[in-house]
Amino acid sequence: SLVLEEISVQSLLTLILEPLGCTYYVEEGTVWVTTEIAAEETLFVTVYDVRDLLKTESGSGDFISSLQKDTSGPWEDIEGAGGTLGLALPGMLVCRQTHKVHAEIALSLHDMRKRLAEIPQSKPRPQPDPHRIVVRFYPIIDRERATDLEKAIVTFVAPGTWKSKNGEAT
Repeated sequence: SLVLEEISVQSLLTLILEPLGCTYYVEEGTVWVTTEIAAEETLFVTVYDVRDLLKTESGSGDFISSLQKDTSGPWEDIEGAGGTLGLALPGMLVCRQTHKVHAEIALSLHDMRKRLAEIPQSKPRPQPDPHRIVVRFYPIIDRERATDLEKAIVTFVAPGTWKSKNGEAT
């Protein structure tokens, strides 16, 4: 048994899981425990809005290289295998990588934004749209999960706030 005081949940989980060859990640408010091997082999796609950090397309190569250097990777275009990182649309960074590397990217982007906020601005920077909608697509493996998702949508999405194909609110 362990007796620990003033330790973060992250540190505690690492202490418990690492000797077992396991790790964890947090997705949609749920803590997932898996083997380190499975975590390193499973890649997830996330789109990051970096319009505030990337003012021109000409600097995108340096921006992407900087993120790749700041993270543990591996990256397909550097090591020949691993995740990918690129701009699908101007200011929309698409990353296919492990949860661990996604956490590193989020931290790097946070640090970049913090440094940017410290630079005196001649004109105010545009603020992110508080009404922005983020859409994520997850593959549904089986019918039971699809049914659970359908029930969750009905529970959490207010009726009348979305429309069917014929344009009527449902």
